[in-house]
Order: sequence, then structure tokens, then C-alpha cells
Amino acid sequence: MELQIFEFKEYEVPIEIGWHRFYLDCSADTGDYLRKSAQALKELAGQMEAGERTIQDAIGFGCNMLDDLLGEGASEKIFEQRKKRLSDIIDICNWLMDIAVKFRKERGR
Repeated sequence: MELQIFEFKEYEVPIEIGWHRFYLDCSADTGDYLRKSAQALKELAGQMEAGERTIQDAIGFGCNMLDDLLGEGASEKIFEQRKKRLSDIIDICNWLMDIAVKFRKERGR
């Protein structure tokens, strides 16, 4: 039998947000992270409705998510010339999730 060679797949997808280039890891690990984060966001929303948490808590959580997904300091770069708004953070997270889903569909996973 001839030599068989395993080649690692490239899971990083280049993206641009706020004129900054980042790379989103679209591996299964990121999918797991996004699912866990979505659950944590639901819990946070319930705490906000109960008056236990504030919108600033949610913004902080979202910025931490962006840093985890795109690299330390990503949220500061993204919002360096824009006010941090929860709606923007949610839009970005949904967009990142769409990219990860599209990547997995294109790769047949």
C-alpha cells in the first residue's frame, strides 16, 4: 500500500468587522461554545427582567464572547469608534453563528 497522508482541515474563516480583520474558528468546538453561550444569554435575559442584572452586564458578557471567539481585545477593536450597544453585539454574534453554520453545511458536517 502507498503512503497515506492525513491533512488537517482549515477551520478558520477570515471575517471583517468595523474595518478590522479577524478569524473565526468554525470547528465543532466553536459550535459547542456558541450553544452554551446562547443558553447563558437566555439566563442573563431572565435575570435582567427580574432586575437582578443590568444591560451593562449583558454588554460585558457579549464583549467577552467576542474576545473568546475572535481573540483577546477583539471587542475593543470592534467598538473603538462606536458606542457599545447590546443590539450591535447580538447582531454580530448572530452573524458569527450564521457563518459557522454556513461553514459546516459547505463542509458536509
